[in-house]
Amino acid sequence: MFKKADVALADRADVTLRLPRPEFDDAGVLRRTTGN
Repeated sequence: MFKKADVALADRADVTLRLPRPEFDDAGVLRRTTGN
């Protein structure tokens, strides 16, 4: 499921993918979560 916010995140996708376990809220906010 891709939202308009995901399009903006796609620009920095290479950076976010380097994070351990990036969890993004519906608003595109990065939440620090472990396990999920």
